[in-house]
Amino acid sequence: MASEDTVATSSDEAQVRQQGYDSYLLPTDNIEARRFLEQQRALSEIYEGRIVIAPVHLTLESEVLDVATGSGVWALDFAERHPNAASTKIICIDIGAKMFPLTHPPNVTFQTVSALSMPADWTNKFMLVHQRLILTGIKKDEWEQDIREIYRVAASGGWAQICEYNSGYEVTGVTTGPATKRSEELYTRLGEKTGIDFFCARRIPDLMKAAGFVDVDVEERVVPLGAWNGDISRRFAETMITTFRGLKAVVLKYDGLGVVHSPEEYDEMVDEIEREWAAGPGAHVVWDVFVGRKV
Repeated sequence: MASEDTVATSSDEAQVRQQGYDSYLLPTDNIEARRFLEQQRALSEIYEGRIVIAPVHLTLESEVLDVATGSGVWALDFAERHPNAASTKIICIDIGAKMFPLTHPPNVTFQTVSALSMPADWTNKFMLVHQRLILTGIKKDEWEQDIREIYRVAASGGWAQICEYNSGYEVTGVTTGPATKRSEELYTRLGEKTGIDFFCARRIPDLMKAAGFVDVDVEERVVPLGAWNGDISRRFAETMITTFRGLKAVVLKYDGLGVVHSPEEYDEMVDEIEREWAAGPGAHVVWDVFVGRKV
C-alpha cells in the first residue's frame, strides 16, 4: 500500500495526466509534487541524510542556486537542515512557476528562468549550484549548454552538484521481468522520438570536465526496486511507478510508439511492472550525484 505522500491512487491510474509544458515530459500537478517530496526523502536516506554532497564551504556571503527546482523540495530541505542555510541566499529556478510553493523562508526565492539561458549578471555568482533530474526537461543536444551555464554562474572556487538516475535497470547477474523489458524498449523509443537522453548520466562527467570543472567525482547508489527488499526499495519503486504513469500522456501522443496500442494497454503494462518489482529481485535504479569545482 502506497503512502499518502507518494503515488497516484487507483482512480488516478486511468487518467491521462497532461504535460505541464511542451519541453517537459511529465505533468506538473499535485501528484508530481508528492512524488518530488517522497523522492527527496528517499534520496536523502540513501545518501546518509546529506543534502549537500559537494565539499563546499558556505559562508555568510554565500549564495546557492537550485536549477530545475520543480516544487523546491531540495532547496526547502537545504534551508531547513543545512547548518549555514539561514545566512545563505537561495535562488530556485525553473521554466515555469506552476509547482512553486506558496510559502517558503524569506531567504529562498523562486524565479522563472531557463537552465539553458540564465541571467548575464549571474556570472561567477553562486558557491553551490544544485541541479537534479532535469533529464525529462532538456534534449540530448542541450546538455552541453546546460553544463556550460552551470559552470558560468558558479563562483570561482564554487561547486556544482548534479544528480540524475541511469535509466537502465539491469544489473549483472539479475534478470528483469518481461514487462520491465518492454518498458525499456518503450522509453528507448520515446527518447529517440523526443530527443531526450534517458542515459544522460553516462555523459555528465565528461561534459563537466569539458566545461572547465575540476575535481569531478561521483557518488553512486544502486537501489533494488520493490517491497521484497524492504521499505526504501518499496518507496523508490512507488516513485518510479508514478513516473511511468505520468509519462502516459506523452507516450499516447506518439501512438504508443509501437509498444502499446491503447491507454488501457499502457496501464496494464505499468501494473505488471509494479507486480514484477514487488515480487522479487530484478529491477534496480542507479542514482548518481556528480560534483565538480570551478577554479
